[in-house]
Amino acid sequence: MAVTAYGSITPTQAAYSAKTLLERAIPFLILEQIGQMKPLPANNTKTINFRRHKLSAVANQVGANGEVLTAGNLTAFALAEANTPTELGTTMQNVDVTLAQYGAVVGISDITEETHIDDVLTEYMGILGENAGQVIEAMRWLGIVGDVSVNTFLAGSVATEANIVAPFGAAELRAAVRSIRNNHGRPITKVVKSDVRYGTQACEPSFVAICHSDLEGTIRKQLGANFTPVADYGSNMTPLQGEFGNFENIRFLSSTLLGKRANAGGTVAAAPNLHSDGGANVNLYDVLVFGADAWAGVALKGEFAVTPTMVRATPTDSDPLAQRSKAGYKTMQAVKVLQPAHIKKIVTGSLKDSQLG
Repeated sequence: MAVTAYGSITPTQAAYSAKTLLERAIPFLILEQIGQMKPLPANNTKTINFRRHKLSAVANQVGANGEVLTAGNLTAFALAEANTPTELGTTMQNVDVTLAQYGAVVGISDITEETHIDDVLTEYMGILGENAGQVIEAMRWLGIVGDVSVNTFLAGSVATEANIVAPFGAAELRAAVRSIRNNHGRPITKVVKSDVRYGTQACEPSFVAICHSDLEGTIRKQLGANFTPVADYGSNMTPLQGEFGNFENIRFLSSTLLGKRANAGGTVAAAPNLHSDGGANVNLYDVLVFGADAWAGVALKGEFAVTPTMVRATPTDSDPLAQRSKAGYKTMQAVKVLQPAHIKKIVTGSLKDSQLG
């Protein structure tokens, strides 16, 4: 049996396997839609470069983030007839991100293969795709939510997470967006397509909040008539993957994978209306509110996003009766917060179902 970089399958079969894997991974990739994503190049190294361009600071004219200082000397930008203005400086900030490898392997016995009508290895490649989607999504979330430079708002404006005994609402959401705007963050105007091929598409300008699906009912309840569910969107607004509604200029996306911390908040006795997984304390949930280009990562899409491997059982010294086949994948990934001031974290409790009526 000829062994290639893809095990015992041809490059054509590997391309089909990669497509199968990515199709099953995509439903889990909520974060990927709103990051500054780059497809992995063919001849990749262990680092990938992201760049940020801005105007250089000028006293009383241009601020540290490249913004015009409206309280400063705006006459510096007035043009005199036939006089060429003084050039402003520009700054390019390079951010190198180290890639890490992720992957998994499953084994299939000859009996399993021979007693099933369908192609078990192909089906297992689909299951591995779901694993890849969940692993990469969790890795990205932890990399962003764990960045200590991201500002945090606590529901109810309490002093510590252990004091949280209430759900968040409009006040915390508005404060988060106001903080992003005051730090010159912009709404998101393009997203990565929900497709196995890498590409972007335009979207309605908005900020995006991502949370655990447990919070959907709480958000609807807390925002009341100001919340618009996806079902009520008009033809001019296409829902993003995982989107369940919007409030003012914030779109809400949810996932069962992200942001839940069981029994980490205030006591059940002090917060009888909040959900707990059975401990003495209520659950906490992290909600991340994003502006444009706030974080970067490697897209789990495109030709070189993932390398699938299948090894069909064949007699060898270690497996003389050809009883074991294997399937697996590997991928190079990274996550990096580029603009911490353009991400806000809200920590909240979740209302019990009995409180949602």
